[in-house]
Amino acid sequence: MVSLIETYREGGFEPATTELPDHLPVLLEFLSTRPFTEVQDILADAAHIFDGLITRLLRRESGYAAVFTGLSQLAGVQADSDAVAGMLAQPDDDPTDLTALDAVWEEAEVTFGPDPNAGCPQVRDMLATMDRPGPTPLNRSA
Repeated sequence: MVSLIETYREGGFEPATTELPDHLPVLLEFLSTRPFTEVQDILADAAHIFDGLITRLLRRESGYAAVFTGLSQLAGVQADSDAVAGMLAQPDDDPTDLTALDAVWEEAEVTFGPDPNAGCPQVRDMLATMDRPGPTPLNRSA
């Protein structure tokens, strides 16, 4: 993925997104600005992925297989059959298993403020002091 980011930058493209560089819409947006021979080279690197996706989408009777068929044809190469077979040997996800889907998309816990276990020791010590209970303030309203 690092080389893909560098390819984007060399082409004058700095994605303004939090998506990974191999996110298909980001990749296709970049490719839309490049000469066709460069497009073919980049798509050829992913031909085995496209062919694996085509097979899985056809099993699910999904019309999206046509999108990847088109990308595979634009690549203009024959995908590595061993790489495709390796991908297809992996278990296929059940798209109706909502519990598994939730587990895949579960986000990490968000924490606020500095991490007291990392960073500057002075800040860590200051935060530790702030967490200690202090003397009880006097009630002056009585």
